[in-house]
Amino acid sequence: MNAPQHIDPNSRDHPYQQLARLLRHRIENGDLKKMERLPSIAELTREYKLSVGPVRRALALLVADNVIEIVPQRGTFKADPTRPGGPSQSPARRGGS
Repeated sequence: MNAPQHIDPNSRDHPYQQLARLLRHRIENGDLKKMERLPSIAELTREYKLSVGPVRRALALLVADNVIEIVPQRGTFKADPTRPGGPSQSPARRGGS
């Protein structure tokens, strides 16, 4: 079964729940690879015709489930479960080494 590619305003689920499900589906289907940057919040608001609040809430759900990682000043990435610390602990973020 294919996941819908839009937010259904008539759904019983909140828009942020629908967006989290859509993004999770894209990640699980391999549309996004490990450590690949997701669209920005601004891009997601335009693509899915949502305000910033529901987009941030959807991303927060995915962070809580370790599906994605948000790295300040760098973006939102598909989480790499094999890499301890994820992108926030990359050498560039630790100051070299």
